[in-house]
Amino acid sequence: SKATVSVLNCEVAKAAMITAAIAAFSAAATADVVDRSSMTGKYMMGYQGWFSTPCDGFGRGWSHWSCGKDAVPGPDPQDNGTLCFENWPDMSEYDADELCPTNLVYADGSNAGLYSAAHPKTVRRHIQWLKDAGVDGVWKQRFIATVTGNSSFNDRVAGNVEAACEATGRVWATMYDVSGQHGDVVLGALEEDWPKLEAWMQGDRYLHHRGRPAVAVWGMGFRSRMVNVSTAHAVLDFFESKNVTVVGGTPTWWRTGGHDVMNTTGWDEVFRRFAVISPWTVGRYSSVDGTRLETLQSIDNYVTQFIIPDLAEARRVGADYMPVVWPGGSAQHESRGVEHWNRAPRFGGWFLWRQLYNAINRAGVDMIYGAMVDEVSEGTAYYKIASDNASVPVNAKLLYNDVDPGVRVPTDWWMQVAGKAAEALRAGQNVSEVLECCEGCSCPPAPPAADVVSEESVGYWSKPLFDKGAW
Repeated sequence: SKATVSVLNCEVAKAAMITAAIAAFSAAATADVVDRSSMTGKYMMGYQGWFSTPCDGFGRGWSHWSCGKDAVPGPDPQDNGTLCFENWPDMSEYDADELCPTNLVYADGSNAGLYSAAHPKTVRRHIQWLKDAGVDGVWKQRFIATVTGNSSFNDRVAGNVEAACEATGRVWATMYDVSGQHGDVVLGALEEDWPKLEAWMQGDRYLHHRGRPAVAVWGMGFRSRMVNVSTAHAVLDFFESKNVTVVGGTPTWWRTGGHDVMNTTGWDEVFRRFAVISPWTVGRYSSVDGTRLETLQSIDNYVTQFIIPDLAEARRVGADYMPVVWPGGSAQHESRGVEHWNRAPRFGGWFLWRQLYNAINRAGVDMIYGAMVDEVSEGTAYYKIASDNASVPVNAKLLYNDVDPGVRVPTDWWMQVAGKAAEALRAGQNVSEVLECCEGCSCPPAPPAADVVSEESVGYWSKPLFDKGAW
C-alpha cells in the first residue's frame, strides 16, 4: 500500500541519514588524529620536559626552575641563580597534586607552585593544549647526558609524552641533544639507548618520514659542542644501519661554514648526509651590517640570507628542510644577567608570524620546527603563559604575555598563532601576510618599526653577533 511504501521510504531515509552521520563522525575523528607517516605538512614543536621538583620523587630538586637544583625558586635580587627561567607559566589549570611549593607568592599571599614533567597529568595537559590549537606534535628532547647517567626521569617523561600523544592523536619523535658530551661518549650512549628508542618507534603515534621512523640529532657540528667529524659520521652510520630517517639539528651556517660551525674540515659532508636539515635560529637574527638586533627587519634579512638558499641547497642534495621558528626570547636569569631582559620582544605575535610568513610564503617550506613548547628558561615557550602582571608572583621578575606595550592576548595565544600556520601547512597553502588578532584582544595593528627595542637592548645587541658565543 501507499502507506507501507511511505513508511519504508521514511525508514530508508532515516537509515541513510544515520549512515551519513556515522561517516561524517568517522571523517572528523580521522581528521582529529594526525597522520604519523610523514613530517611533510606538519608544525612540530620541541618539548624539553626537563622541569622537575623535589615533590616528584626523582631526586633532581628544582632542575631548570632554579640554576642551582637545591635552591628553591624565589626572590633573586643578587642574581645568584635562584631563578633560572623567564616566562611565568599560566598555572591556573594545574591541579593541587601537580604543584610543588616555592618561595614565590601571588598578590593574594598564596604560594606560587610549579610543576614537574614527571607527572603524567601535566604532560597530558600540555599535549592537549597543542591539540586544541591544531599543532601536530612534539620532538621530545633527550640529552645524551641523561642517557649515560640515571635516565629514569627522562624515561618517565618520554613515557608521559607517548601516552599523551596516544590519548590526543598527536605524533611525537625523539631528538637527541649532544650538548655537554664528548664525542667518545655520544656513540656509545646512542647504542646503549637503542632498545628504548626502538620500543618507542613501535608505538602508534611515533612519527615516520620517508617510510621509516624519524629520529633527530641536535648539536653536531656546532663550534660550542664537542663532537668531531669522525664521530658524527659514525652516529649517522649507526642510525642508517637501523633503517631510520635522521634529522639534523645543525648550526645556522651549515651551508657555508664559519661562524657557529666547528672550525675543522669535513662538516659540509656530514650536514649533507642528513635526510632532513634543521638549522638553529634562536638568537641568530641580525641586521644587514651583522649586528644582533632581533627585530622584524632582521627576520626579513634572515629569510633571504639563509632560508631561501638553504632550502635550495637541501633540495640539491636530496634532503628536506625544516626551519626553526620561535615566538620571542629572554634569558636574563639563566645567563645570570649577561643577556638582557625581553631581548626579543614578541610584539603580540608579530615576531613569530613574520618568521612563519617568510618561511611558508616567501621560501616555500613544507615543515616547521617550533622552539619550544615549554622553554621558559630562554623565554621562547609556546604553551600557556600568564596573560598579565596580576597573574605572576609579586616577588620575582618574570615575563607575561602583555608585557609589550599595547598588547593584550590570552594565555594560549602563541599556540593559537602556531595553529594558524599549521592549518596552512597541512593544506599546502600560504598564510596571510597580516596576523589576525583574536577577538577581544589587542595586538599591534601593523608590524612594529624595525628599531622597536629598548635603548639598553640596542646598546647590547649592537655588539658583534658572536661576542657572547652560540646562545
